[in-house]
Amino acid sequence: MKKLLCALLCACLILSFSACQTGAPGGTLPIPTVDPTQPSNPIVQVPNLNMVSVSLPLIHESTLASDGTELFRFTFQDVALDIPDATVAKAITLDLLQRMDSNTEEAVNLEKQAKAAYVSGAAWTPYYYEVIYTPVRMDETVLSLFGTHNSYDGFMQSIIPASATYDLTSGKYLAISDILSETDGASASLCEKLIAKLDAIAKDKSLFPTYKTTIESSFSMDLNRYYNWYFTREGICFYFAPYDIAPNSAGTIQVTVPYTELVGILNDAYFPTEQPGIAATLSAGWFENADLTQFDQFADFLAHPDAKRSIIWVDTVVYDVRLEQGHWDTENNTFVSEGAVFAANCLTEGDVLMLRYELPASAPTLQLRYTGNGTEQIRYITKDATSGDVLLVSPT
Repeated sequence: MKKLLCALLCACLILSFSACQTGAPGGTLPIPTVDPTQPSNPIVQVPNLNMVSVSLPLIHESTLASDGTELFRFTFQDVALDIPDATVAKAITLDLLQRMDSNTEEAVNLEKQAKAAYVSGAAWTPYYYEVIYTPVRMDETVLSLFGTHNSYDGFMQSIIPASATYDLTSGKYLAISDILSETDGASASLCEKLIAKLDAIAKDKSLFPTYKTTIESSFSMDLNRYYNWYFTREGICFYFAPYDIAPNSAGTIQVTVPYTELVGILNDAYFPTEQPGIAATLSAGWFENADLTQFDQFADFLAHPDAKRSIIWVDTVVYDVRLEQGHWDTENNTFVSEGAVFAANCLTEGDVLMLRYELPASAPTLQLRYTGNGTEQIRYITKDATSGDVLLVSPT
């Protein structure tokens, strides 16, 4: 089984734009201008932000029987991190790939088991192994991801949670000890707050009677080795695998200690920055014939190397940009996400997001989430079946 890594390339072609939701075909990208003499069009002060991003496209490999039946499916991700420090980006990328690959020997064994167990003509459910990480916080200071190693061996499904959090200024893989303030008792205070969150769900989740002792024991040990947590925009999320503090039936237990409760506990460097609400309008179109000289920063999401490029841009600024890959559930008429495959801290009027992805002209398979004007927004990315224009469609 050969694992193929995608190479993400940023191509800057100076052409003119066609096929856009707004603006005339053949014209340049329609970035709105502001007339300072008109009270109805006040100057919008857009923050001067550096866009940082991570791309994690899903890659599927299938092993087929001679009759065409899928025996085994391996799902994994490529990694492309775009931050100002290329040396730090390389170090983080290599470390993350190694963590993703840490259990791939199990995938090889499952593939062998599937080949041995398959009987042509008999009822068959493909074996699989999936390593999928989702970026849960991406900004100029921190990259934090939460993931799962999922497998199926013909009898039982296994789901093992995992996480990875990096300091983007140093490239350091962060443990709890690295993010605490120097305040006396910071560790004990965090432990107390975590237990309080677990207390609130103990009955509902059937937590073991010893869960408090388990947590206190973990925090009394070497916190340089405590990694069962990750950052979100809301706080620090702690997670526990089945049997850690609850029975298997409870699944993975997750609780979040919000940043509002972490003052004096968390190192000030790791609090997220404020996001001022500014009205924003997203637009989309095809990359070809686009005048990219109007942009300063570029981010890539490359999932299908042979696909036609499309681009997305904004007239002011949006935050916490997420692309989610998935499929359309026709029965429930809704988008089902398989995971966030791209994240950026922001998209400003000087940025463009380039997609190399097969956009369907029917049900969407790509969803965009972002915070605009202080609220979360969702857009489906597809194309018009008649004109071929790129579309950003709001959920109905």
